Amino acid sequence: MIGNPPETGNLPPELLMALYPALAEHTDTADACYFCLWHGYGFLYDGGISSLTFTPIGIDEPPEATRAAAGGWQPLSAALRAAARAPSRVQLPQREYLLFEGPLEAAGELGWFMPGGHFVAQSPNLFWPRDHAWCVASEIDLPCTFVAGSNRLVETLLAQPHLEAWRVFADDPVTADSGDCGTPPNE
Repeated sequence: MIGNPPETGNLPPELLMALYPALAEHTDTADACYFCLWHGYGFLYDGGISSLTFTPIGIDEPPEATRAAAGGWQPLSAALRAAARAPSRVQLPQREYLLFEGPLEAAGELGWFMPGGHFVAQSPNLFWPRDHAWCVASEIDLPCTFVAGSNRLVETLLAQPHLEAWRVFADDPVTADSGDCGTPPNE
């Protein structure tokens, strides 16, 4: 393996952005997507600092501080704490997620600031467009991201030279214990 192993539960921003063109091409609702962020991230709660520029579901009108200022990020811990208390959640077995909505590109706007202003991106754990044409999942305990969609979408992603991608099937091994994310080709 060349370079560092993938981060568990987080698709790096450059790879997330590399997905946008193919995902946008394979949906009619790229301007209306849903994003789930695991509710257990420490940066979402007291003492954490976060950033977000799209509207959390369950908050009638986000406070003005939740809007990104022209040319930069704003700390948003109060808004995300409010979202963490909002009733709009996605419940899956052993996981609860905050639910947000926005355009496809908003997937790269989640994260938090370290002291000194360095932004640390956190990809959504799940996101999909309103028309349900595909779904992207970065499970918090796995070092891989899964994209479910049409065969055309899968073929488009497999053809991308800058993505390490392979087709997985329902009976492929996927386990958090070993970090196994299916069987890559030629293995």
